[in-house]
Amino acid sequence: RVEMVLPRDRRAAVLAALVAAHPYEEPPYYVCVLAEPSGSTGHGRVGELPEPVPLAALAARLAERLPAVPPGVRMVGDPARLVRSVALHGGTGDDLRSEAARAGADVFVAGGFAPGAALAAREGEGPALVDAGTWAVVRPWLGAAAARLKRDLAGAVSVRVSDLVTDPWTVPG
Repeated sequence: RVEMVLPRDRRAAVLAALVAAHPYEEPPYYVCVLAEPSGSTGHGRVGELPEPVPLAALAARLAERLPAVPPGVRMVGDPARLVRSVALHGGTGDDLRSEAARAGADVFVAGGFAPGAALAAREGEGPALVDAGTWAVVRPWLGAAAARLKRDLAGAVSVRVSDLVTDPWTVPG
């Protein structure tokens, strides 16, 4: 069994490759189309800090306040860079770096970044980056999501938020 998430415009090419590569004449497959989110909530948030702070201070504050995950909060960028505008995404941020830059964010906080994104940020391209780990940036809003599910589903299902750290990274030693 193979599962994947892909952009809608790649579906035909992926299915053609599946059929071409499969040893049967007609392989079984199932396509589940994800609904587009309604409203204007988007994938993340961009906000202004009450007062500018150095990047290093912001990263330290995030490390204190977000749930701890190994290897902890990491940052890329000039530690003394003053941060006023912060973009936040609850997953890996590679695909949304340009969106954060267009929104005017000084720093982009997400659950992870590829090395290429980190190298570009180190060279001053786009916003500075703070990698806090996926679980750490997702866990804070799960209580609100659970409350909404309980309200909207009116007891039709049981909802529980786990505190099990699901980030796959560990620190040796």
